Amino acid sequence: MHARRWLRDSSHHVSNEIKDIVMKYMRKCHYAQNVNDFNNHYNNLISILNEKDAANIIAYLNTNWFHTSPFAKLWSQAYVQRLSDPITSFTNNFIESWHKLLKDKALGNI
Repeated sequence: MHARRWLRDSSHHVSNEIKDIVMKYMRKCHYAQNVNDFNNHYNNLISILNEKDAANIIAYLNTNWFHTSPFAKLWSQAYVQRLSDPITSFTNNFIESWHKLLKDKALGNI
């Protein structure tokens, strides 16, 4: 589930202050240019949430977005391959072109 949607869900009882903090630091993690910056932003977020006694949010973030999640290394610029390597780029255009090729070649022969 998307973090913003999870935070807005009233059943989690998350204050607007904590929502803003989480989204601010997730943006910082997303745009981090290297792994060290990513980890610094993550650690700052966790420290703030620990001070706010927000263990349920920390558990959610770790399970779905950060270190224990297999998805963790796909959403931050710190981890995603740069455009200099077109074979491993994770851009929409690249993925869509491969999808079109797959449909045209593989499924077109059925």
